Amino acid sequence: MLSAGTTMSTHLSGGYISYKVSSGTRVEITVNLLTDATGVTPGSGMLDLGDGNTVESLSNPTVVPLAFDVNLVSFSINHSYSTPGLYLISYAEDNYNENVNNLSESVHTPFYISTRLLIDPSIEENHSPLMKLFQAQRGASGKVQRINPAPHDLDGDSLSFSVIVPGGDRQSSLTNYTAPNNESFYNEQSGTGVEPPRYIINSSTGEILWDASDVVGEFVFAYKIVQWRKFQDDWKDVGLTEVIMMNIVLEEHEELSTIAPEIQCFGDTQDVSGQFSLTSSGNQQAVARVFTNLPAGTINGVAFTENVLKIDYSEATTLNLSLPEGLELEPFRVYRVIVNIEGNHLIQSSSWAFALGCSELPGYILDVRSDSNVKPEFTIFPNPTYKHIINLQFPDNKEKLREIKIMNIRGRILYHQQGYFSGKLLSLDLPALKEGVYIVKVDDQVQKFIVRR
Repeated sequence: MLSAGTTMSTHLSGGYISYKVSSGTRVEITVNLLTDATGVTPGSGMLDLGDGNTVESLSNPTVVPLAFDVNLVSFSINHSYSTPGLYLISYAEDNYNENVNNLSESVHTPFYISTRLLIDPSIEENHSPLMKLFQAQRGASGKVQRINPAPHDLDGDSLSFSVIVPGGDRQSSLTNYTAPNNESFYNEQSGTGVEPPRYIINSSTGEILWDASDVVGEFVFAYKIVQWRKFQDDWKDVGLTEVIMMNIVLEEHEELSTIAPEIQCFGDTQDVSGQFSLTSSGNQQAVARVFTNLPAGTINGVAFTENVLKIDYSEATTLNLSLPEGLELEPFRVYRVIVNIEGNHLIQSSSWAFALGCSELPGYILDVRSDSNVKPEFTIFPNPTYKHIINLQFPDNKEKLREIKIMNIRGRILYHQQGYFSGKLLSLDLPALKEGVYIVKVDDQVQKFIVRR
């Protein structure tokens, strides 16, 4: 914690720590902070390097102007660790922005971010993810928001994502934090039409889905990224990064939307193809930034430059992904294509993930939804099943519009129905399913089940 005499500031709206291990135990560490362009320059806090060394009051920042008067301010240092090992690197500065809706007394709440660094000679080089589309998010009250800062791992590690409560210090999480989908932020009938409102993350793509509140103003989001690398037949956790993001909810009726493919598994590189549909209201000018961790490819015939492609549009547009002939993708690695569109006032995201040989990926990467605040809306039984009937049990008898899909592990849809269902129990007769692992998707909730014969 910083001393009580430190000058208070109200400028921080997000951040994360990144690192590069490039030679033995020498590491380049970067603190990345989002701040108001007209506010106080950040960096007055304390960087704890995890080995007993600290740095106070960071200096010589790199400043990148972003949209809507936000700056990305980055401070980098080099540090040599005495031995290989596991180190918790953290940065704390006095205060969040004032008047954050889901942080009581936010101006007196310490801003805290951390990353877990593993230095292991057997791992060779190790880089933490970089947020390629990092921004203070903006959305409309009562509308569905899709949020993704496009984490990118330079080592090609597969990433998994989960929602967390922001940290308060190195030992604990904030106790004055309220989840953004708490009922206190909604009117009796939310404009999203979803009950309860969702605040979930896709653990394959990193996309946060939030039924934005009816309350306008700022909200804090937090999630963690785990890096996974395959060593022979085992997957190893080689790093963890916590990300803090600010979401600004506006009374805005501007329309921005994207439609992306379902998460898919492919048998061969040449099978990979995908389309994104982009729309905006009226003739409004919008900017789409497309990120991918693919080694090569084009969108509508234009090649990616440093993994990001910028596209201006003002009417409904379709983006077509193409891979060059002869390109071979790595099996058991998750590839992602993320589109962030920016209008006059709002930002919207859409994300797609796919892999070759998904059946070999561990569940914590392949599972589609992760939410630390909301329990799944349905259960499956029997699981495993030895017959051709599975039962979906819902928490109440309320009639509700539901979309139900049954998919195999490659993402192929084997069963689909949409309609109004009432009752706590829905039985599905699926005689065509062979022995194996399958996925049930009810709206945006996903679970696996096993068929045995």
